[in-house]
Amino acid sequence: ISSYIDSSTIWGYEYCYRIKTETIEGYNRYSVIQSNIESNIFNQQIIIDSIISNQNNKITIYWSHNLNNNEDLYNQQEFYALEIWRTDEENQDPLNDYLLTTITDYDKKNMRDSYLIGNGISWFYKLKIIDQYGNSAYSLIESGNSHP
Repeated sequence: ISSYIDSSTIWGYEYCYRIKTETIEGYNRYSVIQSNIESNIFNQQIIIDSIISNQNNKITIYWSHNLNNNEDLYNQQEFYALEIWRTDEENQDPLNDYLLTTITDYDKKNMRDSYLIGNGISWFYKLKIIDQYGNSAYSLIESGNSHP
């Protein structure tokens, strides 16, 4: 099934939908929750805490987000994904270049970038956090350099 029409709704009420995708191998993942009403308030923040540079063919990124301020089950359920974007052009927003990875593990707080890094190159990173409703927030752009 690639589309669905809910014909049992009543006008003026809010309805929320979530899709579960399953693979033939038995893995599954839920979509973000989508509402028919724009009512979700998103007040999240994602920060690149540090970037470890001057490593051969790799750069390590550490981050935090304010969902970490309260390590309860509710906040873990609000978290949907974190995207790491990258570019090698200083004046370009990484969101317009390359999606390096999407992280779905709430507890992961760092990543080692070794994908086509090379030596002596500056890379510019931007992180995007997404909640279960599809709302998102962005970090500032931070740079890292591989070993010259």
